Amino acid sequence: MKPKQIPYLKSLVTFICFAVLSSHAAVILSTDFAGRTISGATASNITYETNGVSDPGDLTASQNLFSTSNSGGYFAVDYNTDTVGNWSVTIPFTLTVSSLTISDFVLDGAMFNGSGNFQNIKRDTDLQVSINGATSGTIASQTLTAENTQADTGDSEYTLANAAWGDGTPLTYTFAGASTLTLTNSETWSIVIETLNASGPGNNTGIDSFAINGSVIPEPSTFVLVVLTGIGFLFIRRFR
Repeated sequence: MKPKQIPYLKSLVTFICFAVLSSHAAVILSTDFAGRTISGATASNITYETNGVSDPGDLTASQNLFSTSNSGGYFAVDYNTDTVGNWSVTIPFTLTVSSLTISDFVLDGAMFNGSGNFQNIKRDTDLQVSINGATSGTIASQTLTAENTQADTGDSEYTLANAAWGDGTPLTYTFAGASTLTLTNSETWSIVIETLNASGPGNNTGIDSFAINGSVIPEPSTFVLVVLTGIGFLFIRRFR
């Protein structure tokens, strides 16, 4: 091969490697519940950010939701996890691409008293977040501890169970034992958030926002098109 051709070969190899490795890292599904409306146990008019998945639509908890001034913009369940019991919510979705990967998730929230106002007494509630397939069942889960202090009223933080308490900033978590999860469109999926009986004094828990992060895996046809475009571009550049 002539020496002058080597730079173009290097460029082509670099381009193909980039096309292979770039799988569009992005937020897969998220919401901050801003503007949601409440009717009983159902939250409607939820605005989602989606990438490679469908819009989950309305969300219905296993118990009624608060509809108070303080709970505006929250998915806040009117159910005391310490004195009454647990609750759950299922967030369903389907893939609009062939497959994608999930790397981690973000969750943030607050504690409420029985009147639906921010709780200013220290409380905690354990949560479990899991990803479930209609056929596969639960493929991954993680247990978190939600806790508030007077300083964090209205801005409680979810931390890994038994981890040190943070400063109210949403944290990012991976699913236990799974650094990366691959989902395909061969089945429907859901994220399930449920409370677990807390070891300490529990209370009513509200979710302020959540996000699932990952990467959309390029469709084979899209990948081929990108590579051919790159080859064409380098070919034109070579013979100018």
